[in-house]
This record gives sequence, structure tokens and C-alpha cells, in this order.
Amino acid sequence: MDATRLKVFIQQPVIPKYRVPLFNELAKKCEIEVHASCEIPGMPSSAEENSYSFKFKNHNCFSKLGGRLFFQQTMEIPDYFNKGDILVYNSNPRFLSNNKLVRRAREKEIKVIAWNHANSSTSSGISSWLRKRMTSNKADCLLLYMASEINEMENEGWPREKLFCLNNTIDEKSIVNEIKNLTGTEDVIAARNSEIIKEFKEDHGINGKINLLYCGRITEKSSLDILFEALKKVKSKIQLNIIGDGDFNRFNNIENLNIKWHGAIYEEVKLAPWFLSSDAFIYPGAVGLSLNHAMAYGLPVITHNKQNKQMPEFNYLKDGCNGLTYQFQNVDSLVTILNGLEKSELNRLQKNALKTIHEDYSFKKMVQNFVRCIQTAGSIS
Repeated sequence: MDATRLKVFIQQPVIPKYRVPLFNELAKKCEIEVHASCEIPGMPSSAEENSYSFKFKNHNCFSKLGGRLFFQQTMEIPDYFNKGDILVYNSNPRFLSNNKLVRRAREKEIKVIAWNHANSSTSSGISSWLRKRMTSNKADCLLLYMASEINEMENEGWPREKLFCLNNTIDEKSIVNEIKNLTGTEDVIAARNSEIIKEFKEDHGINGKINLLYCGRITEKSSLDILFEALKKVKSKIQLNIIGDGDFNRFNNIENLNIKWHGAIYEEVKLAPWFLSSDAFIYPGAVGLSLNHAMAYGLPVITHNKQNKQMPEFNYLKDGCNGLTYQFQNVDSLVTILNGLEKSELNRLQKNALKTIHEDYSFKKMVQNFVRCIQTAGSIS
């Protein structure tokens, strides 16, 4: 079915900044409108509306039971949506307003796509089971984040022809543009060796070292404690740069470690030189799209190896190919990884990391995967 002929209602909790390019691109290929909340208690705010090129409607949201359940007000299928159109909804069972939304879609013979993880690092057994059961009863197709989740849902009884995956990623083109603006070249490897990056490293006293970068919030879930304990035992000349907001004072006995704290930085133009100056990205907690962000800059990712304690994007990491993994919560295992870091090996990993995001799991392919799911749902009789 021609996607341009379909009207697509997309329900989301909020619209994070990284999702805006996807919806903007989808708006070129079919008639979409996105219904979400600008603010939800306990969640990041939606991106600024001036970056949207798609139709958007805000639904005020309130929470119940201390933020365990949510209700998006006036979340309804418009009258101009009819038989054969598409509803794509976030199948998190905590959003109670989706029950009426899906029921109304069924009444109007609108095809339903449930979009969510099969599992994530924050899923409990009960919530994961509930989401799968509710989804099975409501959806015509299931849109997952990763190809690795398809087999799991097929084992749950879903027909394979109704299972689709995004292969979730970010718009790497925006990063390439920032790299070109900063260094004058779109070649990431050349940019990493450019004079402007060499000067940046000199100015910040990080030249001649193996530079590791952590970029994310400073919380208990980030598991930075394990990294700091490992750095106390590392013999190699390693510099750790940390970008993110949070309570730095909660960490003890780290004064003598080679750590530089840079606070919260959100603008890509300011992040770019730090990523280009680094040799690897390290994330001791559950790594998600931060992995894609790092690899778009040619950074291999170092993280733990316990898959059920990771986000789905962890599946892009191939140990010894585009990143390195250590034993979960094992300080000595991480020490072994860090002591073994060498520039020549890191250069090989960097090239593979670039290929992973720019070729294997590109933004263009993610858009194509979304459109393919819409087309299939629209063709179901």
C-alpha cells in the first residue's frame, strides 16, 4: 500500500528531541499527526515545537499512584480518521488513556500498531508480561525497537509477518553536519586528527593520553562507582572526562584520579569537540541511545556484558569489533579492559563503530522500517 495515502495517528508519552527527526521525515512520506504531552511528571519535557514539521497536538497529562499510572487528557481519535487509517500507540500499560484510544480505533476499523520494547533494563517480569498480553489483544502489528526482539515475540505467539523492528537509532546526519562545521570535513576519522581537535586537546590538558568519555546523568543507575574503583587500580595513562549533571559529591576517595568534570552540556556544537577528542566512550550502567551517539562520532563503547541489565541498543555492540565488554559489576574485569587499551587497537574499533551507525543501523533505514510497518498494517484486510 502507498504510505502517502494513509492517515497515521501517533500517540506518544512525550516527544523527546531525538524523535523529532524521525517524525519530521515520516511527515514527508505519509499524513501523520503526533499526539503527546509537553510535560509528564517524572519524564523529560518534549522538544520545542518550533523544530516540528509535523502536525502536533498537546494533551495535558496527570499521574496517579505516585507516578505509577498516567492519563493523557482528551486523547481521542479524531472524526476524520476512518476505516483503513492507522493508529500507532505506545503500548506501555501505565498509560490508562490508551485503553479508550485503542477501543475507539477498533470501533472505527482503524488498524492498530503497538510500538514498544519487548523488554528493557527497567522492565520487571510482571510489567513486561502485562504489556505483552495487552498488546496481543489490541494490535494488528507490533513495532519493536530491535531486530533481536522479533524472535522473542514470535515465541510469544505472534505471527512473524506482523512483527517489525525500527533498529532504533539517532539522525547521524546532524552529527556529521556539526563535525563539518567544526573541522571542515565530514570524514569523522580525518576530523578526529584535525588541527582544531589537536588544539582542543592541548587547551584542555588531555593530549598524549587515552581519553575516555562518559556523557550522561550522574545517578546511581549510571554505576560510575564501579568505574572509579577500576581507575584506582589501572596502570595505563587514562584520562576520564565526564559530561553530565548530578551529585558529584556522593563519590568518595576519587581526588587523585585523572577525572575532569565538565557539568551538563546539551548543545551538539559544544559536545562535538569532546567526542572527537576521545578514544572511547564508557558507560558502566545500562547504555541506550548514548551508544548510537558515541558510535556516530567513531567512538567504540565500553560497557558491561549482562544483556538483561542493558537497554535494547546494547545489541549493536559486538565485543572486540566496535566496542568492549567486561563482566557485570566486576571491577577487576573492567581493570583488565582498561589496562589493555592501546591506540592502534582503538583505531580499529573506531572504524567499526562508524560503520555500525552510518551503514548497518542508519537513520535512513530506521525510517524505512517504520514506513514498512505502516504499509503492512494498512494492507491488512
